Amino acid sequence: MTIRYQYRDNGRRAVLAQICLAAGLVLTVYFSAMPLLAASQTPSNGRMNTLETIVLVLYWLIQLFTRITFLFWFRRAYENAAANGMRLRYALGWSVGAWFVPIVNYWWPARMANDMWRHAVARTRMRTLNLVVPWWCSWVLHSVMPFQTFLYVFLVARSARKLPEFESANLFSLVLTANDVIGALLAIEMIRRLTRMQAQASLESIASVFGGEGTATEVPPVTATGMRREPRSRSTG
Repeated sequence: MTIRYQYRDNGRRAVLAQICLAAGLVLTVYFSAMPLLAASQTPSNGRMNTLETIVLVLYWLIQLFTRITFLFWFRRAYENAAANGMRLRYALGWSVGAWFVPIVNYWWPARMANDMWRHAVARTRMRTLNLVVPWWCSWVLHSVMPFQTFLYVFLVARSARKLPEFESANLFSLVLTANDVIGALLAIEMIRRLTRMQAQASLESIASVFGGEGTATEVPPVTATGMRREPRSRSTG
């Protein structure tokens, strides 16, 4: 039995995922500065400890919402790719389930994302760099060195009494932060481009049904509210 998928707008989900990624990026940068802040504070500084606890809880909440919003966006993007004519390599449910299966989560989501990207580029004939590969490499590196490493670095820096120990811990933190920042920026841009290309492909398909070429149709950019900004009409004089 052939399943027919219907394209549905993914702009609002894309915006929510991008906001969460950006918030997580800011907190990641803050945590990279924690060893420096901790080394300059005395253990009896209660205000500093309270701030660290609040930021830590906020960080975990942002990470949770980031994963939820990204999975909602990813599933809708995979469904829209099928609606635009892409043959699904895996069942639609695996667009979420594959992220939670050990070993599989290092392979299947990457293939899904790459399939969606290549199909959208082929449909829209856009010349753009494939962001899936560098984003996925950054994600794998982040997943094998989870947030516990930040806590380790923070504790080492807090207890360090010698400069070499502090410098070693701080350097490790900077490397992890750089990877997470690059990965977040790549994810934000990948979400933006893929969402727009899929919307463009859908509009072209609709235009072709009514006899138009559809290539001249442009997708308005997504605003922070998830609504699309319509282009202003130009008066001819």
